[in-house]
Amino acid sequence: MNHVQHATWRALSAGLVFFGSLALQSTTAAAQSPPPTDRVLIEIGGESHTLGDFLLYLRQINPRIRYWELPASEQQKHLDSFVERKLWAREARRLGLDDEPETRARIDFFTDGTLATGFKGRLQDQIEIETEEIEDHYARHLSDFRTDPRYHLQHLLYRTPEEALAARKRWSSGGSFQELAKQRGEANGPVLAEEKWFTPEILLPELLQAAERLGVCEITQGVYSNYGYHLLKLVALEPSRQLTLQESTPRIEVQLRRIKASRLYAERLEQLKKDLAVRLHLP
Repeated sequence: MNHVQHATWRALSAGLVFFGSLALQSTTAAAQSPPPTDRVLIEIGGESHTLGDFLLYLRQINPRIRYWELPASEQQKHLDSFVERKLWAREARRLGLDDEPETRARIDFFTDGTLATGFKGRLQDQIEIETEEIEDHYARHLSDFRTDPRYHLQHLLYRTPEEALAARKRWSSGGSFQELAKQRGEANGPVLAEEKWFTPEILLPELLQAAERLGVCEITQGVYSNYGYHLLKLVALEPSRQLTLQESTPRIEVQLRRIKASRLYAERLEQLKKDLAVRLHLP
């Protein structure tokens, strides 16, 4: 047992009561509703922490964590981490670390940052966007509301131009992609074989240019990149299309809200400086 485990065990034996039967409940979580969030989950030195406290802690790690869907082992890891964090924080306060200037400055830094972000977020959420504004923005920025083309490609990558040329001859003469792909890792075989849908942003520029020139079922000549020599066959193409106003509305609302929020922040900040009589005393 290392020193961390010793310290944790001493703290546990000194007054930690763990009510977390959650790990056991996880095996039947799909069959029953989670317990109420006001239920006391953990007591540490007489201080209670509810299930709601723990779930809010998880949201700070990752808002997308679905605790009740995690394996029991992962649930237990999160519970252990929560307990350990609380224990170390209690020990730090007991030693007066929270009163040290450097620590106090870090606490204030993160506290102020969190509050400032939360307040600005609340201001932004209160901004109203009119239907006319959305329609006008859409009409003036039509080119911004188009889908990217999608290319269904079969892609083979070879080390040398000779290997790529030989493979292309077989392919264009009736050989199948699957047959060529099976040779991956063999002598003269491809080092990469994949078939999937690609959008422009995930294609190398050299491959995008080649894909744009292909007709359906056509195969490129060997395309060189820093990775080697590529062969592409276009299986299908989904061209770019204009999004409708309805499809574009959620994105436009976000854009307009951000634009208005930027102006609102500047105005509110200047007002706060006046109201609170901000004075700088430079050395």
